[in-house]
Amino acid sequence: MTQSFEFGDFRLELEERRLFFQGQERSLPPKLFDTLALLVQKPDHLITKDEFLNRLWPETFVGEDTLAQNISLLRKVLSEGANGQEYVATVPRRGYRFVAHVATKPAVGRPVSKSAPSDADHTGHGHKAPKNQAGIVSPIPSESPHLSASRTENRVFRLGWIRIAAVSSIVLSAGVATFLVMRPVAQNQMKALSFVQLTNDAHPKTGPLRTDGTRIYTTEYLPELHGVIVQVSIKGGEITSFSSPLRKPQVADISPDGTELLLMNDELSGPPSLWIQSVIGGDPRRVGELAAEYASWGPDDQTVAYSKSQEIYIAKKDGTLSRKLLTAPGVPLDLKFSPDGTKLRFTLAQGQDKTTSLWEASADGSHPRSLLPDWNAGGSECCGVWTTDGKYYIFQSWQNARREIWAIQENGSTRLRRTRRVPEQVTAGPMDFSYPIAGKDGRELFAIGTLPRAEVVWYDLREHQFNPYLPGISAEGLDFSQDGKWVTYASYPEATLWRSRIDGSDRRQLTFPPMRVFLPRWSPDGKQIAFLGGPPGGRWKLGGPWKIYLISIDGGSPQQLLPGETNESVFKPAWFSPEVSGHGIPPNTIDFPSADQVGSSRL
Repeated sequence: MTQSFEFGDFRLELEERRLFFQGQERSLPPKLFDTLALLVQKPDHLITKDEFLNRLWPETFVGEDTLAQNISLLRKVLSEGANGQEYVATVPRRGYRFVAHVATKPAVGRPVSKSAPSDADHTGHGHKAPKNQAGIVSPIPSESPHLSASRTENRVFRLGWIRIAAVSSIVLSAGVATFLVMRPVAQNQMKALSFVQLTNDAHPKTGPLRTDGTRIYTTEYLPELHGVIVQVSIKGGEITSFSSPLRKPQVADISPDGTELLLMNDELSGPPSLWIQSVIGGDPRRVGELAAEYASWGPDDQTVAYSKSQEIYIAKKDGTLSRKLLTAPGVPLDLKFSPDGTKLRFTLAQGQDKTTSLWEASADGSHPRSLLPDWNAGGSECCGVWTTDGKYYIFQSWQNARREIWAIQENGSTRLRRTRRVPEQVTAGPMDFSYPIAGKDGRELFAIGTLPRAEVVWYDLREHQFNPYLPGISAEGLDFSQDGKWVTYASYPEATLWRSRIDGSDRRQLTFPPMRVFLPRWSPDGKQIAFLGGPPGGRWKLGGPWKIYLISIDGGSPQQLLPGETNESVFKPAWFSPEVSGHGIPPNTIDFPSADQVGSSRL
């Protein structure tokens, strides 16, 4: 049975989780679909911010900025068929309302193939499906008729399911984690429903992550700012250090059978040396005299691959018989061979800003090529690994200042090969996810999850203590109007521009993704805000170019101040008023400090 809602030129099908515009399907990330589903089921009804947060991010802490970003992205999707019509209205300080006319179509039964196994009896692989599986969280509002727990459970197990766990790394504040299930929503798709936190020691982690099937190994940074190798159960719990006599070891890879770690040891001079050490401890043995910037196991457990500068090499694991595989058009990182040993994939850092992309070559180093050419212009991908069975290749992608996990289906019939390289998004927040790895049993994914937050505080000179300011708002770069009544800031980490009264009331968002905002500055007459931003059209590009923009305090389209593509991040926008400066400069003009005044400061 399926129920649909029609508004304007759009049709939303809840059961199939599909949105159509003029008959053509439009892809929506899971959270955007859930937001739209909640709105259209209650047309012309106020949905409070608390209701959105409770429904879309249950048991997970996110701020109102995340909700506002979700709404702005949804408005951008719906603007294609708006023709000046408003679909989602903001109710100041309270929530949102869907204001377009919605026609509800009755539930219609869909034909089911008689040869298909019963949802309730089979997993799709000839096995009985488990009953009453706990921990599956519905990703969309409970009012939807297709959200019964039993039907969701049966769909998950008929299509197969994967768990994903986040090894939390804390940036300014910790996120609350829950059990995460990813399920294919179609033959070639996986989506994340929830996640579980494995570590809680509040120390930052860095990739790569590696697992032997029972434990996860990674590098952790302690308060003294030095890195140590740590291990934790794949079920979570106490983190313990991995004992190694090396000076500054870092995990590079784990052998295919999960018994040996490949380590890189930081040397006092030159590239790191390579070592192999058993996961149960003991003395490490050096991989000959090899030195490398990045390393991994080769296509079998008898070889190691490593890179120096732009070259990739392969050698026996005792360091002998080293030979060059290829010279890359950039710096190769994150080397990884496919489970069948036929392909080598790696991250390639190129250009002045070291934007990264995924590359592939044959195992012998021949035919190097970009894996996803023109897929994510201006973004950045890295850190790819295969699932153990080789059916999926998972990686992290940086788009619009967020890191999410994506997957490419590697297997399939000849008919599907033309489209199998189209990545499918696996995670959609609220945390940033990086360095994904697949569990040995093929049912789990693990990743480092971060939830960056910034707390604004003010210092009381009399009491000599810091106090919260604008509590609950994650912001940076505050600037106040000359009359002391208004404040402007950039939300963190979304980098959208906001303004409000100094007590937090009359709060309004002025810019929306993909534009990112830094250093907002209030004009002397209190009517405009200048800021560094970039760029308003297309995906955010690492490194810029950053331009100075002006915007009214009532919102509207930001106006680029100077033409051209010159990167203006060396400037700091600053307003001057003749009454204030005494230099006779025309009122409400912007001063551009010279490069030597700004020095080496960067955004």
